Amino acid sequence: MSATPRTLPILDVAALFGPDGPARQRADDAIARGAGEAGFLILTGLPGDVPLGAAARAELLRLFSLPADAKRRLWRRNAAPDHPNVYRGYFPLESGIIKEGAD
Repeated sequence: MSATPRTLPILDVAALFGPDGPARQRADDAIARGAGEAGFLILTGLPGDVPLGAAARAELLRLFSLPADAKRRLWRRNAAPDHPNVYRGYFPLESGIIKEGAD
C-alpha cells in the first residue's frame, strides 16, 4: 500500500482576533473541521503581536514539565468527560498510544 500525501488546510484566522460575530464563528468552525479532518493546520492572518519563534516555542513546551495534577486540569473532554474542552486542551498519554500534546 502506498501513502498519498494529504494537503493541510490553510486557514485565515484573522477574524478570531476581532469582535464576536459570524466571521469569527466561521473561523472557529473551520479550525474545528481542519483539526478533526487533517489533525494539523496552517494558519494565516495572525496579528503581528502573536509571539512566534524559539522563545514562544519554549514557553509552550513548558506544559509538558507541569506536575500531573496541573496537566489533568487541562485535559480535553475525551480524556475527562466532565471537562468543557472539546478540541482545545491537553491530551495525556494513553495506553498503547505513545503521544501527548495540546491543541
